[in-house]
Amino acid sequence: MKRKTLIKIIGLPSDATTKAINARSCYLNRTKTFFDLIFKQHHISVSMKEIGFKTHAKMYFKNGFGVSVITGESAYTYAEGKYEIAILFNRNITYDSGLTDDVIGYQTANDINNIMQEVQLLKRM
Repeated sequence: MKRKTLIKIIGLPSDATTKAINARSCYLNRTKTFFDLIFKQHHISVSMKEIGFKTHAKMYFKNGFGVSVITGESAYTYAEGKYEIAILFNRNITYDSGLTDDVIGYQTANDINNIMQEVQLLKRM
């Protein structure tokens, strides 16, 4: 669809359309942070036995990497406000990112922000 057609369809003046497109592009291209994560309830069970609750969020980046962040029982997060993070590559946990060779526990939201920034700067493997 050409830009002029888009402007006619949605009825916005070209300046407003340009601003809206630029704002969306800026949001999509900005560095993602802890506050962009969407946590969902996640039940943990082993051999059909419930062993705890967690909240869990995953986010993937353009470089093929991502993060999995959890908090709750049976995670490396015993204290309130602490999180465990794993580095993902192609949607699987990786221990070859160069950042860590295991999951990283007991992290604050600020720590998660810093790790997420580093992950987003990694070169595709």
